[in-house]
Amino acid sequence: MAPPITLSSPFPAADLRLASLRLSVGLSRMEAMQLDLLSPMPDLAPEKILGRRVGIAVALADDSTRHLGGHVTAFGLGVHEGGMYRYEAEVRPWLWALTRTA
Repeated sequence: MAPPITLSSPFPAADLRLASLRLSVGLSRMEAMQLDLLSPMPDLAPEKILGRRVGIAVALADDSTRHLGGHVTAFGLGVHEGGMYRYEAEVRPWLWALTRTA
């Protein structure tokens, strides 16, 4: 049986796992995701993931899959806990980048 939630990123699956996800959506607003990620490595290179696409697949009860994704707009190291390092990432749709130009 496949895991209920899977993360695809530029890093190998063994190097980065999804701990939690917060999704913000609303009318007339672009969605945003805040990801808490776990890794056994303290030195994941931000330049390898910033600006790159990540995807999340959520297995639903009716055997369908909900796909979420976007581009990483912020990535940083959080705290060290229990042999794992916590990273935080902000993910936004590609269209969000157009709101950043002046």
